[in-house]
Amino acid sequence: MHNMKGLKLFAGTVSLVLLSALAAHSQNTQFRNGPQHTGIYDAGTPFNNVSLHWQFSTGGAVRSTPLVAGGKIYFGSADHRLYCLDTTGKQLWRFEAAAGVHSSPAVSAGLVFFNDRDNNLYALNAATGRLQWKRNLGQTPVYEWSFDYYLSSPLIAGSTVYCGSGDGNMYAIDKATGNIQWKYNTGAIIRSTPAFHNNQVFFGDCDGRFYSINALTGKLTWMLKLNGDTMHNEEYGFDRKAVIAAPAIAGNLLVAGDRAGYLYGINERTGEKSWQFDYHVSWVLSSVAIKDSIVVAGTSDGAFINALNLYTGKELWRFQIQAPVWASPIITGNTAICPGNDGILYGLDLHSGKEIWRYSIGEKFFSSPVIAGNKLYTGNDDGTLY
Repeated sequence: MHNMKGLKLFAGTVSLVLLSALAAHSQNTQFRNGPQHTGIYDAGTPFNNVSLHWQFSTGGAVRSTPLVAGGKIYFGSADHRLYCLDTTGKQLWRFEAAAGVHSSPAVSAGLVFFNDRDNNLYALNAATGRLQWKRNLGQTPVYEWSFDYYLSSPLIAGSTVYCGSGDGNMYAIDKATGNIQWKYNTGAIIRSTPAFHNNQVFFGDCDGRFYSINALTGKLTWMLKLNGDTMHNEEYGFDRKAVIAAPAIAGNLLVAGDRAGYLYGINERTGEKSWQFDYHVSWVLSSVAIKDSIVVAGTSDGAFINALNLYTGKELWRFQIQAPVWASPIITGNTAICPGNDGILYGLDLHSGKEIWRYSIGEKFFSSPVIAGNKLYTGNDDGTLY
């Protein structure tokens, strides 16, 4: 399973990541490195150069964003398996799920949580991979708009796992037992990974609406209809309604994009839009990364990465590539690291958008990178974790 096949290096000073031991302070427990999903990672040193350390092949596309916790790497594959590796790339265990694992795992209290495309939520012993409990979260109706690669991934807050489902419910589940504490029905498929802040759970649905739900009671605090709410997909021949991205929260603002082609800054308390940025129909599927007042985002048909001011929505810079951006950027130090569907990882200066380095793998990125210590881990549609 441990495959060291050669990779094509892109010309320049560039190479891919991965060098030293994990630093405990940089271990993350869930998608986007925390419940507010800001996508900031501490590499310990400037990320000015990258080189390949190892790679691990699976039997299907790796669209799951990996998670590093306790010196272990957890990630899913379209081959229906969740994998656990050590930081040398050696497999420690793997678990056979009922369907493809495109969600991103979360780890808490010695358990690893993930869901599969059959709407099963699993809790495994993080050390051994043995099943602790499994909960089915309903049935997904036929989704007419077939671009449907991502799943809502588990969010951990306190003793509760929050996860959206294709059946239209946001679930709150006891992480020790798998018992449902509450569920909130939106009437639409949920692919957006929820965020948590100030005892509220925030997420979008596939009908163009955004929600704030009381995390303890499951009661609606507010609901915002985004631009896609009034659009009719049939008129366009593709989806212009769905919110797929996980929201990121900073400065009392939620920031998330949609398939209508907008990025929004939303007041987390009131649900009112503070600003919106128009990508002119180009989808915003990726979750943004936020550091200080800088928001870094990617878009699909427009094929660019850009940065905006968190408080005004004004564009600060734009970096054009040759393919859509569907995976999510991250920030470490003053470097924004962005995967493209041209199979290239880009390292950009956070403040200017100028290219620092690039590294070519060759296939599309749906998996987003993460950093632990000064190693970067990312999956690729070629079925490999790098």
